[in-house]
Amino acid sequence: DRDLVHLSAKANFRTLGPRFGARVKEIASALEAVSHDQIIGLLETGRIVVADEELAIDDIAVIRQPRPGIGVASEGGLTIVLDSSVSPELAAEGLAREFINRVQGLRRESGFDVADRVTVGYSAADAELAAAIATHSALIAEETLAAMLYDLEDAAGSPVEIDGHVVRLLVERS
Repeated sequence: DRDLVHLSAKANFRTLGPRFGARVKEIASALEAVSHDQIIGLLETGRIVVADEELAIDDIAVIRQPRPGIGVASEGGLTIVLDSSVSPELAAEGLAREFINRVQGLRRESGFDVADRVTVGYSAADAELAAAIATHSALIAEETLAAMLYDLEDAAGSPVEIDGHVVRLLVERS
């Protein structure tokens, strides 16, 4: 699909050179100008006409260049596409999971038992991180056994870095 991959064609000089001699550069230039749809046709039929010459799939190297944010792997007639772009929702969930990780680290450093209920105070000056914590507060509370999450009013707590964002955290037993 042209939204996922840009297809281009290059000449296989090893097969074309002996057959076309001096015309090989002309054929190679013509191949570089073929359209996405023509390359699809080549892949389906195994043949393409370029510069008034019929070429086989072995005469051509098909280049698959993924669009930004897309990963592509192909072998034979099978192509796998991976969309690696990160949506705002996914980014927020990632920040919340990193927040959970930092809270769990503070629980361990404080010597809390894994079953201890805690309260988690935080101060996130960054709006993106604060929104991620608010949106995923139920998940955070469940994963950290937090009976309560609250905003720290003062400069209490330890400064912690999460993906370039700084948050102050205070974890106490309930």
